[in-house]
Amino acid sequence: MRKKFDIREYSTPNEKIQQYLKEFATGKKDAFDHIARYYMPQLQAIARLILKSSHDAEDVVQESLIKAYKALDNFRGEASISTWLCRIVINQANSFNKSSYKRKTVFLEDRTDQERLNSVLFGTEEHCNDDQVRKNFIREINNLPPKYRLVVKLRMTGLSYNQIAVCLNCSVGTVKSQLSRAKNKLRERIRQIKDDC
Repeated sequence: MRKKFDIREYSTPNEKIQQYLKEFATGKKDAFDHIARYYMPQLQAIARLILKSSHDAEDVVQESLIKAYKALDNFRGEASISTWLCRIVINQANSFNKSSYKRKTVFLEDRTDQERLNSVLFGTEEHCNDDQVRKNFIREINNLPPKYRLVVKLRMTGLSYNQIAVCLNCSVGTVKSQLSRAKNKLRERIRQIKDDC
């Protein structure tokens, strides 16, 4: 029986991931399993935020990992492996949305996603405790222009500005600017909704 991989056993996750990349390059193809398992939660969160359902997100992540596995020999290391995998998931999710003509929505499954949303928008958890306000957030995020909506969703998954910039093939300044504009639009809309109540 193979020992379950636990990234916490190592001083930094990057050291172990780098070791698995080297093993993969030397022909130990099962090293990719460890890489996929480590990044799976992050990749599923990104796919879930772009797609409407967890089921669709799982399918897209699986397709993305297959694509990554086949292309890993060509991975140049210009970006981190996590950024490269995220980019593949984003592309697959966008292709899925285009091919199925599904409406993009934010899928907040649990309190953790809700807390991330508040952190991205306000730097706090106190603004979105009410279910109606939460529903308004979701609706308003879905009404954002696509470029703002995607930046908010990626930030909610915990990606850094640099990682988002690499994933979207733009500058860090553009990411910060788009996120700032999205925050301002959302704050304004939520204030209007609260004033109307």
